[in-house]
Amino acid sequence: MTSTRKAAGWSVYVLECADGSYYTGITNDLPRRLEAHGAGTASKYTRGRRPVRLVCEIGSWPTRGAALKHEARMKGMTRLQKQARIREAGEEAYAPGPGVRPCLRLKHSHSAASGSNLNSC
Repeated sequence: MTSTRKAAGWSVYVLECADGSYYTGITNDLPRRLEAHGAGTASKYTRGRRPVRLVCEIGSWPTRGAALKHEARMKGMTRLQKQARIREAGEEAYAPGPGVRPCLRLKHSHSAASGSNLNSC
């Protein structure tokens, strides 16, 4: 049986948890992944830090491996570096799509332009 669903690229996303910490992850289906985080089934880290809020979706990569490399770079950043990257991603963003909530703290929306590839931080 052939899937009718179009293959999506992989994106890196950043959540802000209720305790103010950041969680960085990858997905090829952001709305589904956000729903799982909200339900407490996506990650042990975010399960105990709900509610979580999407603050940034960064880039689109054709393979999981490429997205994992960017995720690892993000996870290696200091909090201040992550905040700068979140602001940078917001400046590159376009109007949010379904399931992408506006970032109230930074007063703009976070999403990644379709097909963008932000390989450097």
